[in-house]
Amino acid sequence: MIHELSNNEIFSNEYRNIAPKAGDLAAVFEKNGRNLLMRLDAEGAMSLPEAVLFADYWFDPQDAEADQKAAEKGGRLVYLFTIGETGYYSFLYMGEKVPDFAFTGMTFLPFGFENEPLPKNIYFGAETAFQLSSWYNGNRFCGRCGGHMSVHPGMRCVRCTSCGNMDFPRVMPAVTIAVEHEDRLLMIRYKPREEDGYAGTSLIAGFIEVGETIEDAVRREVMEEAGIKVTNIRYYKSQPWGFASNLMIGVICDLDGSDEIAVHDTNEVAEAVWIPREEIRVHDNGVSLTFEMIARFKEGAL
Repeated sequence: MIHELSNNEIFSNEYRNIAPKAGDLAAVFEKNGRNLLMRLDAEGAMSLPEAVLFADYWFDPQDAEADQKAAEKGGRLVYLFTIGETGYYSFLYMGEKVPDFAFTGMTFLPFGFENEPLPKNIYFGAETAFQLSSWYNGNRFCGRCGGHMSVHPGMRCVRCTSCGNMDFPRVMPAVTIAVEHEDRLLMIRYKPREEDGYAGTSLIAGFIEVGETIEDAVRREVMEEAGIKVTNIRYYKSQPWGFASNLMIGVICDLDGSDEIAVHDTNEVAEAVWIPREEIRVHDNGVSLTFEMIARFKEGAL
């Protein structure tokens, strides 16, 4: 999967208050959007601008005037993490001014699950940067008093300049569920994908709610979306999913009782069906935990 990095490079999300160096990259997303400042070649391989190109937007968080200086320029560069020796940065928009990034020689292009994951490490870096960039840009003001939030100089958080309230990035756990029964896999088609006539688009998935265990969430989601009971719930593997700030937890389970499907959540689910192993279509492009699980089931290896 996409987070399983090539060349055995290590992902390190320890916060560092450091300026960009040669070779570091900037994953800059369009203000209030998911378009990414990048270049795509004919094969779909992504290039990101070097972070040092944004040196004029780097302000030391320990500088008491950093926010004022950044607001005058329309924003600031913020350190995110490293992959191997490469540091990744993103852009925190501030004030009404929107900077012109034409100096990078790149343009804002759509970025999402549909992009080819080439090169793999850069794709994962951009996906994870989207999660942190969205958090930084979505927490400009304090939820307690409405004051201005400032980048903390010593840890991954933003701090209110009025009341001192601190806010940290949040990860939302979710489950993706492979329900197996007699060489068949329970698959569904969600309403946003209704134009796809093939029912076996995805696995049942959903967020873990407050107060739930993973097992409770699995039983509830399967009942809501297919109207069946499951047993023998077991862990497969997990995946960070920056597009939605998720930690996806893959689980496998077996049917418990009748296999008759009755979709309860008709607002979200277009169709739920049992698909025989030999009829499953595989869409795995090495990005998604869900598609890996579907492919593994088809191979008889799940």
